[in-house]
Amino acid sequence: MKTPWSRAAAFYWAFLWRTMLIFCGMSLPFFALYGILKIFLDAWPLFEHLFRLACILAEFTFASCFAIQWAAQASFRGNSLRILETTSAADSNQSSSSNGITMGRAGRLFGAHLWRYLLVVVPVNFVLISFVVGTAALLPGEWLTVLKVQSINFSIGFIVGVWAMREALSRAYRGFRFQWIAGISSATSNVLETPPSPSVHP
Repeated sequence: MKTPWSRAAAFYWAFLWRTMLIFCGMSLPFFALYGILKIFLDAWPLFEHLFRLACILAEFTFASCFAIQWAAQASFRGNSLRILETTSAADSNQSSSSNGITMGRAGRLFGAHLWRYLLVVVPVNFVLISFVVGTAALLPGEWLTVLKVQSINFSIGFIVGVWAMREALSRAYRGFRFQWIAGISSATSNVLETPPSPSVHP
């Protein structure tokens, strides 16, 4: 069953602002300490740039996965996100999360969302810059054009992000899938299991 568009938009917005909050909170101490590390890496400029990029991407990935876990704890108009086990083997780490969404499962959701998002946003931005506003948007002096392009990009990016998150939430993963449960209580199990097929008696 597909996630409703309104719920996907609400979950994506909850995921988005939490990601930015966590990422900014992690970046402040990182860049404060990186200045010391950079002194030793300045002798290898290319390695320093690649190492810094790798650290930033790792921070963003961790922030996104943690944001998914955090957003999944919220209720969206009475609906909560839970894990539906599709195999008989239970995840050994499921008890570490209040809703069964471990960091590994959050990472798989983020990965499924990310490649769908990039698959649409990258070509759309290329077409927008190349054929709609032209390469003049990339010139340093064209700040007004750049602002117009970025405002369009943010709008398109949010819409595509909602679609990508909706698709990622609705697909089945190996051994589990995400399930929306209405009116869930604190006493309800954090992980749902597919009911066994009824046995046939002769």
